Amino acid sequence: PIEEYWRTRPAESVKEVKWTYVGMRTGVFRTYPGHRSNRLYNPVSRSWYRRSLNAHIKTTISSPYLDAA
Repeated sequence: PIEEYWRTRPAESVKEVKWTYVGMRTGVFRTYPGHRSNRLYNPVSRSWYRRSLNAHIKTTISSPYLDAA
């Protein structure tokens, strides 16, 4: 379902966003558009992932940030 949302969201809403990430408790990590991440990249260690674990809801959204790429 996440791919459908990513493909159909208005372009204006992400015009300055290069990539969108999703990390799941199961360890699944996805990006859109898809690209290969550095094997050393561990989403579990990221602040956006840790903040989501403290949330008592199913989905959290972080503020945009400048990543290493």
